[in-house]
Amino acid sequence: MIRGGVEYGLGIFITGVDKDSVADRAGLMVGDQILEVNGQSFMEVTHDEAVSQFKFHKRMSLLVRDVGKVPHSCTTVEPEPWDAYSPTGVRTRRKCPVSAMVEEKARSLLPRHHFANLSYYIAEYGARGMTIEAFVSVLLEMLDTPEKHTLVTEIRELIFPEDRTRYDELVYRRGRDVYGDPLDRH
Repeated sequence: MIRGGVEYGLGIFITGVDKDSVADRAGLMVGDQILEVNGQSFMEVTHDEAVSQFKFHKRMSLLVRDVGKVPHSCTTVEPEPWDAYSPTGVRTRRKCPVSAMVEEKARSLLPRHHFANLSYYIAEYGARGMTIEAFVSVLLEMLDTPEKHTLVTEIRELIFPEDRTRYDELVYRRGRDVYGDPLDRH
């Protein structure tokens, strides 16, 4: 799984590697930045262009840089961190790029009812209807597999700056406890 792109002010970074996959066997790790694919620079590509390249090529030669973690987006985050959805599914306002990235990944990883629950809880947290502790507790119950757990990196971008340290403590400590080894290799 990847995230980033010029529209987010980022390069392309690996956010998830399936165990025993070709990427895993090749040594790719979460936090690696993809610099080139088959000689084409990935320094100024959009997320969609990167995904298209990965879907198009059967064989790839990658140049990667070990960054060790996925950096934060350089985009400006709206004061409310999630674009809330009404129960009817009608969008309440326009999406910021960070929200769109989280939504895209969440839709691909979660069943529809879990996606709706995640949307609700992110909106509740964004409206200050939940503490960071309550939000993380619910979040980690929903993200109950290593694949789903990769969403915590993207969701972190939606956390209010004053809550990020506590979010990291709760999420990454829990990640080590649940999955046996640290999510961050440094």
